[in-house]
Amino acid sequence: MLSDRINTAGDPDGFLTGCAVSPFKYSEAESFAQYAKLCRKVRAGAQFVITQLGYDARKFQELIRLHNQAGFNLPILGSVYILTPGAARLMNQGKVPGAVVTDFLLQTVQKEWTEPAFGRKAGIERAARLGVVLKGLGYRGIHIGGVHRSFEPVVRILDRMIQIEDQWKEFLGDFAFHPPNGFYAFGPDMDNTATSAIYGRKPVQPVLSDRLHFHLLELAHRIFFNSDSSLAPVYQAMSRWIDARPSARTLLHLFENVGKQILLGCRQCGDCAIQYVAFQCPESGCPKHTRNGACGGSRNGRCEVNPDRWCIWHRAYQRWAPLDKAGEMINGCIPPRKWELDHTSSWLNFHLGRDHQNGAADFSRYCCSRAACSHMGNGLCRVEGISSG
Repeated sequence: MLSDRINTAGDPDGFLTGCAVSPFKYSEAESFAQYAKLCRKVRAGAQFVITQLGYDARKFQELIRLHNQAGFNLPILGSVYILTPGAARLMNQGKVPGAVVTDFLLQTVQKEWTEPAFGRKAGIERAARLGVVLKGLGYRGIHIGGVHRSFEPVVRILDRMIQIEDQWKEFLGDFAFHPPNGFYAFGPDMDNTATSAIYGRKPVQPVLSDRLHFHLLELAHRIFFNSDSSLAPVYQAMSRWIDARPSARTLLHLFENVGKQILLGCRQCGDCAIQYVAFQCPESGCPKHTRNGACGGSRNGRCEVNPDRWCIWHRAYQRWAPLDKAGEMINGCIPPRKWELDHTSSWLNFHLGRDHQNGAADFSRYCCSRAACSHMGNGLCRVEGISSG
């Protein structure tokens, strides 16, 4: 949207907007959340995609297959990195969010670097082999990291890629670094590209307390916060009456906050978005306050910032998938929070048209106009095997 405004003002050079995605997620919920977020990024105008760092050819192909089946038609760049023991250790410990270096790969790199000259040579060779594998799989380019002080390693990687380009299939087995029993959206036969993704075949059933929490809040939302409801005009009239009287407004705000604090750990943002995250609060539940989908930093379903917690988008998928509603994580583009509403009543703001949903229609129309997501229908985003319908 910013580029459109720049172009309208007469400047032909806007932004080339890209986005990141991490295919290296090894639970079904995390994997789905990443690709659902990618769909929203494409609808919002992303013009290219770049992956996080990993060393799993099957996951790299998974992203390409979902991209092609979805009809995105965007350039995808793969991340390549010249691993050293120090960098590999940090990634293995989860200190580089989204980058995946398994224990076995870390041990391999450490062993290579017992002789530094051999370690550097092995790092260059690994990077070159991954580069040609990515090209063979259909990636449109690579981003080379781990380069310091000199571009000489880049020259060596590119020269080596020219030498081994036709052998890329022989190197697929070199990139099978993944945790045991990890989830994949497709079967192990990498030559069979016709099959659909297998999301939702065996959805995990949340615990009873989680199901009750979800259904209670979903019911309340459907009754009291549905703009299409026959009672909507009544709620609007009541809200106008309360909003005009400071004492009534204070009492409502107190009542609202007590209930929402108990059920959601409410932060009183004044612009509620629990409906987008399977009726969890993105303000109290996510350190990054994400409303449009998962970040790339979660690990084994756990939050990047607070590893003792499940990522709320991991939990959202587990709540929605058994009800065949996982497409809610794809549907629509969510406008940003209105920070000027902080510590006001989100109930009044909703019924009086002051919250983010007041501009949601225009925001959604913009997203739905993006030609990059040609598989959309009826305002919904659809990936083969991942449907919001």
